[in-house]
Amino acid sequence: MGVRHRCVANDVENYQVRICETMGYVSYLTDPGGGANFPQAQSLLNPKQLNAAVSGIKKLWAGIKSVNEWLDTNAPAVPSELSEKRAAVCVACPMNGVGDWSQWYTAPASAAVKRQLEKVQDRKLSTTQDDKINICEACMCPLKLIVHVPIEIKLKNMSPETKAELHPSCWQLSEEKELQPA
Repeated sequence: MGVRHRCVANDVENYQVRICETMGYVSYLTDPGGGANFPQAQSLLNPKQLNAAVSGIKKLWAGIKSVNEWLDTNAPAVPSELSEKRAAVCVACPMNGVGDWSQWYTAPASAAVKRQLEKVQDRKLSTTQDDKINICEACMCPLKLIVHVPIEIKLKNMSPETKAELHPSCWQLSEEKELQPA
């Protein structure tokens, strides 16, 4: 795991710790077995809510990791024609989340995505659809970033469960099919 990846992971963990501490869930700080009992949390969240939260964090991390991998290796972006084609698919997709991307993430994750966006802007990468694409509600990726990432990097970091949630018209699915041997 690269330094940048550890930084983002630490930021997310620190944010979660602060939330737990504010809500009084502190037994995990001293429980040597890691099996802390959170009676307040158990009364507030049911297992489905907890599973959904964990799933969202995993998706978020996979998206951030994909973009960081691409940026850290200084790999070239996909051709602009392909980014445009991908963005056009995202605009029409029902999974294109509404609103500003920052509302979808915790403060540390928002800061990480903001840094990634700045790096992409430094590389002068954009599409004519940037003002219409936000966050993919299936994979939690900031679309303005992920449309520039080579598909191999994106697929390497995506879980089968997340892939199953993508809309059937998603460019990621069609590009994955193109990679399959005939």
